[in-house]
Amino acid sequence: MKKKLLLTGLLSFMGTIAPNILLRAPELLSAGELKQLEKDWKTHFTWYFGNLGSFSLAYEDSQAGFSVKTVGLPVYRHNYRLLPNGDEINNKIFGNSYHIAVPLVLHNARPSTMSFEQLVLFIEKRRSIFYTGAGISAGSVATMQDLMRSLEMTKGKVHFFKHVWAQPESITKAFDAFCRSAIYAQPSAAHIALKNLARIKSAAIITENVDLLQHRTGIKPLHTACDELRNISERDLQAVQVVVCIGLSADDRGFLHWYKYYNPRGVIIAIDFTAPTYLSDADYIHYDDIQKVIPALLERLSVKG
Repeated sequence: MKKKLLLTGLLSFMGTIAPNILLRAPELLSAGELKQLEKDWKTHFTWYFGNLGSFSLAYEDSQAGFSVKTVGLPVYRHNYRLLPNGDEINNKIFGNSYHIAVPLVLHNARPSTMSFEQLVLFIEKRRSIFYTGAGISAGSVATMQDLMRSLEMTKGKVHFFKHVWAQPESITKAFDAFCRSAIYAQPSAAHIALKNLARIKSAAIITENVDLLQHRTGIKPLHTACDELRNISERDLQAVQVVVCIGLSADDRGFLHWYKYYNPRGVIIAIDFTAPTYLSDADYIHYDDIQKVIPALLERLSVKG
């Protein structure tokens, strides 16, 4: 009994001294590791069209493909595996790993507008982490709206499915171009500045983006789907005073809801042109161009550091 209590106490103590991955600089990424990420890169999207069924796109083993299903059964496919891949099987057994929590959506909230000087002070004085969305890669990587236009999905359901049947190669070519932009596009000024800012502040960069732009700066960001992030403790979340969201339009994965649930006193600051729906009255919005403000933050905080 004493041995059991001692072991329990030791494990508890070790848990308290385990490093908080949110409050340490991102790990460096070697050229070889980047090449492996390019090789292993894959993604999957599905659109549902009510009684018409669903349309799925997949990129795996450097090949783009699609499948059209009705009542869950494939009726047409092109370069698409009939059997589910490992991720799909895992999701069926253990549940969908896309969400960490129910996404945070607040209606009629009035977050405060934050000046650049206030933003500098918050990041300088408080334990902060960075959370990036598609906005940081805009202009370098094709957006979902760009993809839908290239697939002719914006011209209506009937036209779209006629296009799928008549020109399957056009569909896979458009999706291949979308995926390759995510894999091989070069990092923006904001990506490069954010890498250096995170290393100066010993702060994690969390991303929900599937692109490799942040990786191309030579570091390993934490993706919202990674096991390391999902296994952090409540205490780790409570140690973070500020989450700086960069180009994140919505709490799509539910990370911010998770953060606020365990750390209701934590502050969220969004840097964007419009205020996102995850901000509360106690949070802040800094209206600015991401590609300008992140390098400016690095310059100011480098001097202060």
